[in-house]
Amino acid sequence: MKFSTFFTIVAILGALFTLAFLIVPAETASHYGTNLDAAGVFIARLFGAALGGLSVGAWIVRNQDPTSIAARAAMWASVFFNTVSLFFTTINTMHGVLNSMGWSSVAINALILIGLFSFLSKKAAVA
Repeated sequence: MKFSTFFTIVAILGALFTLAFLIVPAETASHYGTNLDAAGVFIARLFGAALGGLSVGAWIVRNQDPTSIAARAAMWASVFFNTVSLFFTTINTMHGVLNSMGWSSVAINALILIGLFSFLSKKAAVA
């Protein structure tokens, strides 16, 4: 897969989750089997804002050379986010905090990480 295609998909997917967590956080969380109180809605919206920032970054660098400093910075930021998200989503799904929909987030995080590491493993071409 081309870098631009991968990061376009990541940006659009992130934007969809961003909108869901910003506009209808309680309804979005309910699909994962959780109920949010007022504080939970606030935290879900903060999560949406953080995800939105990553999505904007992905959109901005989608047409960059994957070995550029900007693209690598965006990839490492995404590696951090997706690794932490994968860890906590896996644990919380295994312990029943989230319903089986939690596994879809685990899969998304894992697939994004695989793509990121495939691009990060490529070295710049020597002229």
